[in-house]
Amino acid sequence: MDYSSFKTIADTQDWLALLPEITLCVSGLLLLLLDVLLPAKLNKWIPRLGILFNAVVVASLFCKGAPCPLCNGPQEFFNGMVKLTPLSQWFRLFF
Repeated sequence: MDYSSFKTIADTQDWLALLPEITLCVSGLLLLLLDVLLPAKLNKWIPRLGILFNAVVVASLFCKGAPCPLCNGPQEFFNGMVKLTPLSQWFRLFF
């Protein structure tokens, strides 16, 4: 089976459009891993790290290289599965 067409499709997509969701997943997994690996006396740092990771996710919404629907208008990615509009950016911020 030839996978070159899949590689071409994946290369042409703007993966920075999914940066907040990717950062949220990675930080959530990291928090779960830290909760398991850290000793009980250091578990007080986990909520603080969670707040820090949420700040990183919010910052990734405004990443310089990421698509900006506020500047360029609505944009579609991944063959229409992801549509970025100013309203969707607000929902990404709060949910």
